[in-house]
Amino acid sequence: MSNGTLLRDLRFGARQLTRNRAFSLLAVLMIAIGIGANTIVFSTVDAWLLKPLPFRDPQQLAAIWESESKNPSLPSIFAPWRHFQEWERQSTSFDSLAGFFWRGYTLTGLGETDSVLGQMVTQDYFSTLGIEAIRGREFQPDDVNGSPVVVLGQAFLQRRFGGDPDVIGKTLTLNDRTYGIIGVAPSGTSLPSVAQPDHPEDLWILLTPDEPNPANKPYRDSPDQPIGVIGRLKPGVNVAQAQAELTSIKVRVDEVSPPIWKNYTPFVAGLQSDATRSVRPTLLVLSGAVIFVLLIACTNIAGLLLARVAERRKELAIRAALGAGRRALVLQLLTESFLISAIGTAAGLFLAYVGLRSFLALNPFEIPAFNDVAINSRVLLFTILLSFLTAALFGVIPAIQAGRLDVNELLKESSRGSQGARHQRTRKILVVVEVALSLVLLTGAGLMVRSFTRLASEPRGFRPENLIAAGIVLPVKAYPQKSEQLRFYDQLLEKMRSLPMVQSASATTVLPAYSGGSDELSIEGRTTAATDVTPTAGQILVSSQYFSTVGMPIIRGRPFEDRDRENQEPIAIVSETLVRQFFRDMEPLGQRIKIGSASSKSPWRTIVGIAGDTLIDSYGSLERSTKALTYIPFEQAGDDNMLARRGTLVLRVNENVPELASIISAEIRSLDPNLPPPDLQTLTALLARSIKQQRLQTLLSTTFALIALLLSAIGLYGVISYSVIQRTNEIGIRVALGAQNRDVLKLVLGQGAALALVGIIIGLIASLSLTRLIRSLLYEVSTSDPVTFIAIAILLIALALLACYIPARRATKVDPMLALRHE
Repeated sequence: MSNGTLLRDLRFGARQLTRNRAFSLLAVLMIAIGIGANTIVFSTVDAWLLKPLPFRDPQQLAAIWESESKNPSLPSIFAPWRHFQEWERQSTSFDSLAGFFWRGYTLTGLGETDSVLGQMVTQDYFSTLGIEAIRGREFQPDDVNGSPVVVLGQAFLQRRFGGDPDVIGKTLTLNDRTYGIIGVAPSGTSLPSVAQPDHPEDLWILLTPDEPNPANKPYRDSPDQPIGVIGRLKPGVNVAQAQAELTSIKVRVDEVSPPIWKNYTPFVAGLQSDATRSVRPTLLVLSGAVIFVLLIACTNIAGLLLARVAERRKELAIRAALGAGRRALVLQLLTESFLISAIGTAAGLFLAYVGLRSFLALNPFEIPAFNDVAINSRVLLFTILLSFLTAALFGVIPAIQAGRLDVNELLKESSRGSQGARHQRTRKILVVVEVALSLVLLTGAGLMVRSFTRLASEPRGFRPENLIAAGIVLPVKAYPQKSEQLRFYDQLLEKMRSLPMVQSASATTVLPAYSGGSDELSIEGRTTAATDVTPTAGQILVSSQYFSTVGMPIIRGRPFEDRDRENQEPIAIVSETLVRQFFRDMEPLGQRIKIGSASSKSPWRTIVGIAGDTLIDSYGSLERSTKALTYIPFEQAGDDNMLARRGTLVLRVNENVPELASIISAEIRSLDPNLPPPDLQTLTALLARSIKQQRLQTLLSTTFALIALLLSAIGLYGVISYSVIQRTNEIGIRVALGAQNRDVLKLVLGQGAALALVGIIIGLIASLSLTRLIRSLLYEVSTSDPVTFIAIAILLIALALLACYIPARRATKVDPMLALRHE
């Protein structure tokens, strides 16, 4: 095709689109929606799944976890410090290994006391990732035995030091410990991981043997302290080989490890794969959904173009008779299709730009992407290629049909219906395809809606309504003794209970629905065979009134009381799951248990009550389960520093008044003006945040499915309307021969219902196979859930009948005399 011919076809196509503005606007809008949705999702997929991590040779980076040997499907956990040390010492699969652990710090000495998020890391952390400081330097081997040092994040530098270029060499006071500032890390240093908190770290602290762990004990004395591990694989070594080596090292270490660690085995994964494991299923499902929307839009536009070809068949026949070849006619129609696609793509990019900003504002994945989510050159290239593919998809069928026009037949007046019938058959096929695709999308969305409804409404085992949590961090230097920590909490709870808007107040170390860690559990009079899995249970410290405050029932026995002090008999309350697991053959009340091995210094505790189970969220998955838990009175805590580092105030209030945060902060400052302001959160907000990703994927899937449903309804309406026009004479004759309005309605509605029914049957068959792909995104809902399938089928039938009703009513008003006179 010459440039002159192309320009002529473009001008002619533009005139055609201008003359048919309604068709043009509808086609452009459908393409814009399809292209815009695909661009938004692809830009997110590109940032999360396709772009490499912003580190040196990211394909060599690996994350190392430990998972239960007998149930590897359960969420992985950090490895103990002793395993990391032995892996670092003995492994030959890695160029380097690095450990890390997130921790909250109390910052003092820079004006108002503040809470900051730090990451304790070993000396090789930055070199393992391949990160260089933008100011100063990274950690070096000599720092391990030197004075405490810290590397700042850029955001923290700007926020607390105003971007001071001379910050290197200054000091920070964190948890009453002084650190020298040696460097500033570049943006994007935050480690991508499913375990990362909601926001990037403020600073990085060198983890040395003398550095206090979260229990305020030196790491050299904490061999079982959990720690995250990353590594840089040596060239030619894959994750399977590295995992096999680490496993063999761990087996040797287990000979001197507590029995609990024999339940776990190392798990090695590529760092990017590990970082995206929680979002990958959602992104892939959304990618499939937007592709379906685009296919339905293309199918619909193809149907509209077929109708235009049918309307223009005389024009095309005349052009052919005047010398235009079939190739010229086909190219002309394809040019019009590409013109529609180009305009639709431009509009779609605008919608994508606006929609992407709103999408990112939702922060759907709770953790920051390690690459910018933006419409960059890669996304633009994808959009352009998609635009060409789209034009080909919806333009090729009408163009082929136009190429098959019989000029001689079309120029005969008596043959005006024969060519239109062929186009009508093709449009019916397209409508069937639309309905089938829509049903697949609607079924998937319906399953997600059912799943999310169950997920959001399932009883958690306590009452989160009007429940508020406030994290409290007591500096160990200021509160070195447990008696001082208990005195602070007693005074704080007394103040809280005196507030008029507070119904009850208590304190805990772990909130309901959050499991915390697990420790070895010993039961008096029982021994564990060498082949058995070591019993474990979570340990939660709570103050009096805890169970009534959170609304957790005591099934049997009694709750903790004010008389359960340190000098009284050690006691515990256990969860129903612990009873089911370890006391199936005996009465638990009155039995004695111990957190730790039977030979440990921990006291034996008498079980005085059985608490109801709470559902525990498994981070990064939809799994919820109950857990074996032990509740211990604050006053009988064995760890002198646990209250200081993990305390959480829990309040049940009459209503969440806006000034409550300032009131609580003022009461805390009245007890200790050096404490940072507490981070207040409602339990309903915390639980809602835990299912934020599921809410988003349900919302987007439902939105895409409804768009597809609307497009299908438009397509079906167009087919039936065109059919009514084509059959005007036939309908008029039927009416003249005695057909009633209900007969005409039945005729037209039956045609639409038949098309919809065929599409529904095909869609149901496809859905039974394709919905299996979203099994991992569903919570207690089968992928073949009959309620969803039946409801969606009924919905589509109802919508099909509604879409057909308007042209059916129009058909009943056909004047038989006009139809007969025309015949």
